[in-house]
Amino acid sequence: MNDYLSNIEDANYLFDENVFNLILDLYNNPKRIFKDNKTINEYITDNGLGGFIFKLLNTEIDSKTKDELRKRNNYLDKLKQDMKKHPYVVTLNNKWIRVDGINNDKEFNINNIKHRLYISPLREDLYEFSTKLYDKFKENNTNFSFKVLDAKYRQDKQHRKDAITIYVDDNNFNDVYKSLEEFSLENKQLIRRCHKPSVIAMNFNNWLGYSKEEINTRYPSSYTGNFAICIKTALENFCYDYLGKKEYKIMPKKDNIHNYENIEYNAESFFENSNCYDLRLYELSKEIINNDNKDEFYSYLVTALKVNNYDINNFPVSKKREKVKIKKPNE
Repeated sequence: MNDYLSNIEDANYLFDENVFNLILDLYNNPKRIFKDNKTINEYITDNGLGGFIFKLLNTEIDSKTKDELRKRNNYLDKLKQDMKKHPYVVTLNNKWIRVDGINNDKEFNINNIKHRLYISPLREDLYEFSTKLYDKFKENNTNFSFKVLDAKYRQDKQHRKDAITIYVDDNNFNDVYKSLEEFSLENKQLIRRCHKPSVIAMNFNNWLGYSKEEINTRYPSSYTGNFAICIKTALENFCYDYLGKKEYKIMPKKDNIHNYENIEYNAESFFENSNCYDLRLYELSKEIINNDNKDEFYSYLVTALKVNNYDINNFPVSKKREKVKIKKPNE
């Protein structure tokens, strides 16, 4: 058997300048996901800038199908029936359907997850894909743990790029990946219809994404959630230094809802004022990051990722830039 895990460990999978530009494009053009500025402002106010970035990185537009709930219920019924015969655990939690299948003759610890694999089938294929994947894992006697979006909670056209998330540890990685290889050969039409993985995940053949299970002790979250926090940190530090180079910066009144005032901000006053902080940071960053200084912002993001233990070996950092000291707001 191929040692799939060692090949991935050696890969420079995270991203390069091209992916950085894709991230910046998503940030500057959010109306792919949000219909207007009011919707954007409301989302940032309710979910924070990190939540907003997470949604941009992890959302695909895909139409809801009429029989989605019926397919969801059939999938769930199959899992519950199998629980009577096999030591499987099915969990419905936080808008996901998760199933853990443990074969006692193989070593696998669901509490020691180190890797994630992401699949985003076409929305109408989601439960057919999940059922066949589930059957493939059973057929190969593979220890597995994966979750699927629960259609019961989805009523719009937005579809997540991690619609199927597979949790893997070092011991069962090769078995899981071998099963996925076989699955892809047996279900070429389903694979062909999949959305591409998120831009921040390693991409296998345009249908399977991969990430390491990064741990952020200060803000526990998922791989994508932590990545979004790194982007927000880079935005904070970049804007803090930008304002520090200017005598002042005018933040104009945007609308009546958020009650902006025409105030002269310097770095200290901007980061001390917590009123609508994330929304003001979003507006400021959109205003000041441009083609002339995006390379500088690039170096801030590289540093934030390194500080948060993301693997960015061979990351093409400009040699002309020094490492940026990570600041905390109000520091």
